Amino acid sequence: MAQYGSSSRFTPIVLNLIIINAVVFVAQMILDKTIGLTNYLALYSVHNQAFEPYQLVTHMFAHDPGNFFHILFNMYALWMFGTVLERVWGPKKFLIFYFVCGLAAGVAQLFLMQPDGAAIGASG
Repeated sequence: MAQYGSSSRFTPIVLNLIIINAVVFVAQMILDKTIGLTNYLALYSVHNQAFEPYQLVTHMFAHDPGNFFHILFNMYALWMFGTVLERVWGPKKFLIFYFVCGLAAGVAQLFLMQPDGAAIGASG
């Protein structure tokens, strides 16, 4: 692993993704009681009135605001695997991979979730 550099440092895309996820998480904690932010960001079944196409992207950045370990584990996994992949593939290819995986997970959820279900989280 030495050829890929120190795994303790953040790569630019991974760092920015973690910052975005953290900002969204804090916003959810602050705004969930007033406007229900998580309800807007979560991915709902296409059979649910709450479904909006933009949720295929926003669900990747939303986490359970009542469960700190949810975002902590997701960001730890992103840091562990993402830094290695970003160093090997480069930032552009890694970012494309990140979004393709998130979108694919969202599409899979659309087929697998119950009509009244919702999905959040960077882990799909």
